[in-house]
Amino acid sequence: MRLFTPAILRISANGISNLLDESWMEGHFYFIAEEAAKSNKSVFHKTIREGFLYYLGTEVYNEYLRPHNVIGYGAERSDELYLYLYSGLVELIDFLSYHELETKNLGIRLDRYIEELLEEYDRTGNTKIGTIEYNGNLKKAWMYLLEKNSSSLADLKYEYASRFAERVFHDREMCEYISRQLQFSRYGWGTYGTNHTDEKPAQWIKREKWPKWVERAIQARDRGNCAICEKSIILESGQQNIDHIVSLAQGGTNDLMNLQLTCPECNSEKSSSTKSVESSVPKYLGIDTIRKRS
Repeated sequence: MRLFTPAILRISANGISNLLDESWMEGHFYFIAEEAAKSNKSVFHKTIREGFLYYLGTEVYNEYLRPHNVIGYGAERSDELYLYLYSGLVELIDFLSYHELETKNLGIRLDRYIEELLEEYDRTGNTKIGTIEYNGNLKKAWMYLLEKNSSSLADLKYEYASRFAERVFHDREMCEYISRQLQFSRYGWGTYGTNHTDEKPAQWIKREKWPKWVERAIQARDRGNCAICEKSIILESGQQNIDHIVSLAQGGTNDLMNLQLTCPECNSEKSSSTKSVESSVPKYLGIDTIRKRS
């Protein structure tokens, strides 16, 4: 299925922004982890396709459709709120139209409404744009579209959440960052309410045998190179290991995002310690090479 590119970009941008927002991380991030563990008890213990990155993706998708800071509160007089509501509603209508869902021609009607208000402003000098009444109407239109297409939007959630998960997984440094956030949450201690500041994360998950699809996914992401020394395992070593970025001994998980490819030497040296990862994003443009030559 082809997805709506502006939505993909917006969801990715919002997801990354959330990960850098301290208040979001202290609240929503751990709530998502808790809900993921409740809905699937294997999510951190086993390596599954719909792992934690997928759960993050579903939350960001939901926020994209219904941002709490835009339509989560009652209508108020605000030009800034109007801009958020109007631009967001236009994008939502484009999103629904792209997927051939119901819009009730709200886009056309919205354009006409704006024209009428602008004409009224030219005649009288008064504008309703940004008023409680106008912002309230925009919110009602937004909620109407969500309710009218609720079933179809729920079906699309898997596609957009999966795309978000794939994008984050492609970047090993982001995977490490998220894995470390889980390590220093209560999940690093395994039991709710035991994460005191004077304690260190401890092992709470057992080692599992990797399914074949996991080996293929890690090999593809790391392109057959050791994630630590970047040596080509296929050409120089011939033996590979699937390693935990945050070790199980230090509160790591078996989630796919916490795995990387290592050569025997680096795997042995690292053991149960934790080392910062190298980027897994290929240097497509060769900018580093150009700088070295110059």
